[in-house]
Amino acid sequence: IKITFCPEERVPQFSEEVTLECAGLSQPLLVVTGCCQGLDISLDSEHLPFGAVVQHSRSSRRVLMINSGDIGARFNWEADKFAPDFSITPVEGYISSGMEIPFDLTFHPHKLNHDIRYDHLPCHVEGRSTPLALTLTGGCIEQTPNKEVVSFTTLVRSRETRDLTIQNKTNSPWLLRPSINGVFWSGPETLAIGPNQTGHYQLTYHPLTMNAETQKHQGSIFFPIPDGTGQLFNLLGTSEPPKSAGSITRDIPCKTSHTELLTVENWLRRSQRFRVTIEPIRPERLERSVSLHGLEYLDVPAMSRRDYRLKFFSFKEGSVFAKVTFTNRAKEYVFYNVLFKSVPPGIIETVELTTPVRQSESHTITIPNPLLPPVSFSTQSTIADITVPSQFTVGGQGTGTCTFEYLPLKVGETTGKLTLNSSDLGVYQYELHLVATPPPPERAVHFTTMLGSGQQQPCRFTSYSKGRTEYTCKVDSSDYHVDSKTITVASAGSSGQEATVDVTFEPSHLGDTQATLSISSPTGGDYSIPLYGHCLVPRPQGPFIIKAGTSINIPFKNVFSQVMQFSCSVDDPVFTLVKAPENLKPRKTFNIAVGYMLDKQAEPPKVAKMGKLVVTSHQATA
Repeated sequence: IKITFCPEERVPQFSEEVTLECAGLSQPLLVVTGCCQGLDISLDSEHLPFGAVVQHSRSSRRVLMINSGDIGARFNWEADKFAPDFSITPVEGYISSGMEIPFDLTFHPHKLNHDIRYDHLPCHVEGRSTPLALTLTGGCIEQTPNKEVVSFTTLVRSRETRDLTIQNKTNSPWLLRPSINGVFWSGPETLAIGPNQTGHYQLTYHPLTMNAETQKHQGSIFFPIPDGTGQLFNLLGTSEPPKSAGSITRDIPCKTSHTELLTVENWLRRSQRFRVTIEPIRPERLERSVSLHGLEYLDVPAMSRRDYRLKFFSFKEGSVFAKVTFTNRAKEYVFYNVLFKSVPPGIIETVELTTPVRQSESHTITIPNPLLPPVSFSTQSTIADITVPSQFTVGGQGTGTCTFEYLPLKVGETTGKLTLNSSDLGVYQYELHLVATPPPPERAVHFTTMLGSGQQQPCRFTSYSKGRTEYTCKVDSSDYHVDSKTITVASAGSSGQEATVDVTFEPSHLGDTQATLSISSPTGGDYSIPLYGHCLVPRPQGPFIIKAGTSINIPFKNVFSQVMQFSCSVDDPVFTLVKAPENLKPRKTFNIAVGYMLDKQAEPPKVAKMGKLVVTSHQATA
């Protein structure tokens, strides 16, 4: 008996008994067993309807691939044939014997169509001559927006965030991927909502351009729900003009240049050129003495910042309130409010001068005039020793000079200020640091006289005091004395006022004597005049004529600085001392009385008689 087993498809394990029938008798002959292994892969459903799905929403379904065969095989779907309305995962893989693989199919239509159908989408299976086929159907319906429009209002380039509420009334968690339509709105990519919970989505409006009341920004946000429905919110944005990017207030000293840095930010992903407009607000027109300027254009790279240099200068006190606007080609702008207050200037320059007393030193100050017309200046000094013109003029767009003279009258250091004031250019202040050194001695005065005599000489000096001045005069030696302890000098002119002090030299010893005449005044200063005296040996004085029978007084002065005792004698008895000094106080004069008594018997009456009076000094004892 020959048995042939030639299956054309998969045959599961079998066992069959073969019997032999003969003459009506049945006798078991043998048992035949066998099987045929092969593929048996199929889908649990060859047609999958999705129903109606909202535009831009999505709906998911699941289909199973079942391997009932004896061997595994590889598979792959032609994914491009599912596009653009459907997608499937996984696209390819391997299914083992007795295994089930789930496929997730998503319907995500973008165009309105009530009848979307994809027939016989193939899935190729290794070892199978014909692919598995799957038919998908569905419809795309229009979104129904919420009745309420979500409105946003904010300043241009500012942000406003609103909270959108989505409710999940199902028992499954949702992971929503919202779709935002509108370039100025943004938010998180996903929103997770638990079962039977409410989700809150933070939507931000960040406009980069301004809009008019009738041309508001419009947009929408759509939340696709896993069941194929969705929630659509219409958005309306109002972008108002920007506020000031900053309000800057600065106190700037007059005559001082100031540069203010204004930071400009480029909010676009491309470079921008801004036109700069500087608009004075208060006052509406800048005075000629005020300068407020900068470059006309400013280029700022994409998504970066750059500083604009605004330069301010004012010659005189005041305030300037201005608006600085940076405008791009689309007429979008950024602006700053700046207030510059010109406060009294500091010290323009410190002038240091050193000169001896009563010797002038001059200094010249240079003043520029940037204005077209000439300007006038008045001057004021806090130091009396400064001589400066009360007024001077500087020509238009030129440079002028002011020269002042320092003529000190007293030794010492002096600090003060020199102020130049102009109604057009304001105030210029200069710090003065002046040093007056001791003057050289005045011209010396020389005396020559005999002991017991005196000599008077005029001592001259020049007063530079600008008012009527009283000077005190004194000598540091008892051999000299002044006739007047004080002297009054009239006010001096530019070249000074000459004055004279009479000094008398009455030596008390032979030889040379030095002294100093000091002339001083609180306002006129101090003068020192060297005095040099030379004392000669006394010479005979006279002759003194005395008539017979009479007497005369011969003055005698105690030239010493102490009480002295003197004795007098004559060399001829015809002369008699009527009255002679004994103790004589210093610097006092005594008249010595000398008489002439003629002896008529001894000599003829008409013969002249000569004699000599000698005064001798002795140190006083009391």
